[in-house]
Amino acid sequence: MAAPSTAEKMSEAYLIYSEWGPARATPRAERLATCFPDETAFLRAAWIEKFARVDAEIWRIAAEMHYMKGRLGVWYSC
Repeated sequence: MAAPSTAEKMSEAYLIYSEWGPARATPRAERLATCFPDETAFLRAAWIEKFARVDAEIWRIAAEMHYMKGRLGVWYSC
């Protein structure tokens, strides 16, 4: 079996970063270190920074859509 690609690792890491429920009690950096012990702390920290920017953009778009719903009286669906 081939080693996972960088994109596959980051995708899995994002799922761990964004976990909800009891797992959220453990800090993100610690959860990522447990799941990716072979990656450097520097790389895991870079992932966290990137994921934080992704989350901020997601929330920005959600807030914008919520605002537009109020202005237009409609809701967008995918």
